[in-house]
Amino acid sequence: MYIDLSVRLQSVHVDCRLSNIIINHFLFADDVVIFSPSAKGLRELLKVCTSFAQSHNAIFNTTKSQCMIINSKYKVLRNPSFRLCSILLPYTDKYKYLGHVICADLTDDADVMKQTGSLYVRAKLLTRLSENFLKLL
Repeated sequence: MYIDLSVRLQSVHVDCRLSNIIINHFLFADDVVIFSPSAKGLRELLKVCTSFAQSHNAIFNTTKSQCMIINSKYKVLRNPSFRLCSILLPYTDKYKYLGHVICADLTDDADVMKQTGSLYVRAKLLTRLSENFLKLL
C-alpha cells in the first residue's frame, strides 16, 4: 500500500538533491518523511498524502506529524502553515526518526548525546551482567 504513496510522491517532481540522488521522501514501513526545498512544494506533497489517505482509507497520525524548517543564512520572516488531512501541523526544531535526532540547524550534537547515553546504559548493563556471572562461578 505504501509503495503506491511512494510512487505518487515521486511523480510530483518536487525534490531535494542528496549528492546525485533526487529525493522528496523517506519511507520505512509506515513511517514517512517528506521534504521539499520550498513551502509550495511541501504543500503539494502534503496534498498527495491527503489524497492517498482518502483513496486508501488510511489514517496519518497527525499528532506525531511535525514540520521543521532547516535553518539557512536567510532569515525566515514567518513560518508558513502546513496541513495534512485538514489538520494544521506544528513546528519543531528537533525530530526523531528511526532512532536518530534530526535538528533544524543540521548539527548532530543531540543525536551524538543520545547515542552516547545509550552506549553508557549498555556498558553498565554488561558490567552488571559480568559481575553477576562471576559471582556464580
